[in-house]
Amino acid sequence: MTCTDLLTPQALRALLTYDPTTGALSWRHRNAETLAEHGLAVPDDVERWNARHAGADVALSDDGHGYPMLMLFSRPYRAHRVAWALHHGAWPIGNVRLRNSDRTDGRLANMRVPPRPRPRGLPRVDNQSGVAGVHWRRTKGVWRARIGVAGERVELGEFARFRDAVLARREAEARYGRAEAGEL
Repeated sequence: MTCTDLLTPQALRALLTYDPTTGALSWRHRNAETLAEHGLAVPDDVERWNARHAGADVALSDDGHGYPMLMLFSRPYRAHRVAWALHHGAWPIGNVRLRNSDRTDGRLANMRVPPRPRPRGLPRVDNQSGVAGVHWRRTKGVWRARIGVAGERVELGEFARFRDAVLARREAEARYGRAEAGEL
């Protein structure tokens, strides 16, 4: 396992327990077979490790900004991300945000993962037609196609059929280049 690899949520479950109501992370009782099954290092004396650590709270440190961190196999993990992965069975996409801004509050009710923003540079397609630059002109009963190029609006025409307006828009994107063509 390289230092950039994240443990799988299943491997985390072999190592830790999480109580979503209190936010407590604790060490789980270990056995060599379970650790080996997940590709994890097996301590020389598993029973001695269990006697000392099993059931104890995970020692959390501060990342310098007030967020709790823990070390697993010499790699730092943010406690909120670990708790999310343990509860949901998958690593969160993006950052885990805290509802009450208390960085030490690890309860699941305090965590949320905001939706990912739309990547920049891609045209919006949340209009009624579903195609950027193509819309229905109710007053004339036609489909209008247009494109933005270098900050200027270029009218591509009005069409009786939707597919003709979409075709005109696609041809204009190819002609002007998708990177230059803006949304309207």
